[in-house]
Amino acid sequence: MSNGEEFYIAKGMDLPVPIFFFDPVDFVLMITFFGLGIVMQQLLVGFVLSWGVVKISKLMRKGAKRGVMAHTLWKLGLMQDKGMKRFNPLKSDFIN
Repeated sequence: MSNGEEFYIAKGMDLPVPIFFFDPVDFVLMITFFGLGIVMQQLLVGFVLSWGVVKISKLMRKGAKRGVMAHTLWKLGLMQDKGMKRFNPLKSDFIN
């Protein structure tokens, strides 16, 4: 009858789409630091900061779960998702 192939979901379908071989979070941070260097007229500083973001993100991802970089940015206070402001991890929806 049915061997279950019609319900098969390909592995990695929900992964974010890479931009120039980088994750979207890394790419936005790189462009932000590079743009900051251009605005400050310190192109070398912007390049070094964006290079540092790439190296740090590679170190953080080594052996870590997906979403570590975004979680670290959220923990540092850089809100990427505005809906997370309302989120309180100490409050449970099941407790009145």
